[in-house]
Amino acid sequence: MLIRLLKYDLKKMLKFLSVFALLALFFGLLTRLCGELEDSLALSIIKGILNGTTISMMCSLMINCFMRSWVLFRSSLYGDESYLTHTLPVKTQTVYTSKALTAALSVLFSMASILLVLFVTYWTEDLKQMIKMMLTPVSVYLDIPISGMITFLLAVLFLEFFNGIQIGFVGLVIGHRFNQSKILLSVIIGFAAYMITQSLSLIGMLVIGLLDADFMEIFSTSNLLEVSREIVIKATLMGTAFYVLFCVLGYVLNSKLLSRGVNVD
Repeated sequence: MLIRLLKYDLKKMLKFLSVFALLALFFGLLTRLCGELEDSLALSIIKGILNGTTISMMCSLMINCFMRSWVLFRSSLYGDESYLTHTLPVKTQTVYTSKALTAALSVLFSMASILLVLFVTYWTEDLKQMIKMMLTPVSVYLDIPISGMITFLLAVLFLEFFNGIQIGFVGLVIGHRFNQSKILLSVIIGFAAYMITQSLSLIGMLVIGLLDADFMEIFSTSNLLEVSREIVIKATLMGTAFYVLFCVLGYVLNSKLLSRGVNVD
């Protein structure tokens, strides 16, 4: 049943997001085409407009990935559609698992689409060399291949985005346990939960710093190169571990709260 729910949720989600992805790719191709033509004042103006539109579509894609995830979540569990959802022969936890997996896959789709648009629109050999020149010192310092660094950064970015969506789910679940001002309370609780997770991350890093004097160098210097390679890697892995932990805790918390019952509007 989970697979069927996931297919249904993904179809609704990706059908919506694909519009922004295709528009971003379309305007990106036009921007690239204008860049290949002989430059002129009129062409520069058109290229500027197309470039701005491409960036706008990419931003809209990621923003709507968040907003649409929250809207579909609320609609399925608390809105008009919830009357059908709660008649299905499936546990509420399974429904939530489908929503969480849909959100994760939607983030991956959005990130992959944006990377494709960036490549189609801006990628040149000069840009490749510039990126390589910028990242090589850090790569040598950390003794990590540039490709590995980029992959790791994208993974961390994915965790940040997914954690943000799931925190929104937390706000919706808790906010809809009240009888009035459910949307407002959901927003407030979601924002408060996000601030709490960020504060816990910082506090956790500070506690580690208090227990490990070398680790405290992260907070006492502004120059990365003055901090040992091992400490930088340790701090990066710890920060990533906190995001993984928050993702897991958010899933468990939402599952537990939903298992207690749902107040349908």
